[in-house]
Amino acid sequence: MLIEDQSTFEDLVVHLREEKIFCLDTEFLSDRSFRPKLCLLQASTKEQVCAIDPFRVKNLDSFLDLVRNPDITKVLHAGQQDMMIFFDLINTPPKNIFDTQIAAALLGLGDSIGYARLVESVLRTRLKQDESFTDWSQRPLTKRQVEYALDDVRHLPALHDCLSSQLEDLGRRDWLKEELAVYDDVNFYRRDPETAYRRLRGADKLHRANLAVLQRLAKWREEEAQRRDRPRSWIMPDAPLVELARRKPKNVGDLKSMRGLHPRFIKRNGDQLLRVIAESSQLGPESYPPPLTPSPKDPDLAARVGLLEVLLKKLAADLKIGADTVATRSQLYQLVRASIDGQIEQLDLPLLSGWRGKLVGQKLAEFLEGRLCLTIDRKTGDVVIHLHEEEGGSTPKDL
Repeated sequence: MLIEDQSTFEDLVVHLREEKIFCLDTEFLSDRSFRPKLCLLQASTKEQVCAIDPFRVKNLDSFLDLVRNPDITKVLHAGQQDMMIFFDLINTPPKNIFDTQIAAALLGLGDSIGYARLVESVLRTRLKQDESFTDWSQRPLTKRQVEYALDDVRHLPALHDCLSSQLEDLGRRDWLKEELAVYDDVNFYRRDPETAYRRLRGADKLHRANLAVLQRLAKWREEEAQRRDRPRSWIMPDAPLVELARRKPKNVGDLKSMRGLHPRFIKRNGDQLLRVIAESSQLGPESYPPPLTPSPKDPDLAARVGLLEVLLKKLAADLKIGADTVATRSQLYQLVRASIDGQIEQLDLPLLSGWRGKLVGQKLAEFLEGRLCLTIDRKTGDVVIHLHEEEGGSTPKDL
């Protein structure tokens, strides 16, 4: 059902409010603007599946009230981008979110499993994916397009029930509550331009002095894209941005010698870029951002991180979840650095708090402190974790 009039839309909102839980998805266009543009809104309950055309239904206020209502559960899959859209509309974090992708990760179904794959895995239903490159801003929508959009919420009620039940059986509801707290954090939606450089491909290959330049170049691009409401790549693609930080050109001639910089772009932005590069090149080491990955020139540190990865994979396997769900390599690197500096207790990492800290992070820290050891079972070839005994600290005891 495609809703294109205000009256039918308001009837749907009444139904969703009475249900106290509904499923949600959006179709949007993000390749022409800094912020994604809402083009279609889908909602479902166990009784009803609808798509709402926001180009025809002009007033979405009553629906937005549901999104901000903490007493009504909103179910979605991989909802980060969807919730970004709603945050821009209501200027506050959406409340009471159940993300099926996050729930699936906590059940060992995949760290970032796609919706179609999850539906097939849990519900044994295969979805059609033939409209994935649709321009949702075009009208009229075809019947096929509408059905494709409805499928994105049609199976969410059943997914929610299955995943919620499994989490309950495993005692992991509190885990999910911890993970979903990200949707309550206003900083999740208001990304700091100062940290934009961390998301650029190739940034991890730069030395810290060049990384300081990239940090300020990425901030300039972020603010320029937001000011002009254009995609970041329209202002400047990632690759030449990283190359600028690596080369640190000093004049317009240097800019013209680089690939990927159009003469019109240089004429319009060259002076600004050179100023940003010059100013950031004057910074001292105390102002450099920390490296994004372990230094390949530090074999001892890299070895410790590698050993932690082995232990992490063992602990994650015992929990029947993916290692990437528990921690990233960057977090392991930070943990090793803190261990070397004797500052693990001062380290603020998700890995060391909540369910992660209790079941994994604490053991990783104990391993770095020499209180745990790893061996290989000669019969099975499995990795085995041992606890050193108090006296002597050399006789292994099974954990």
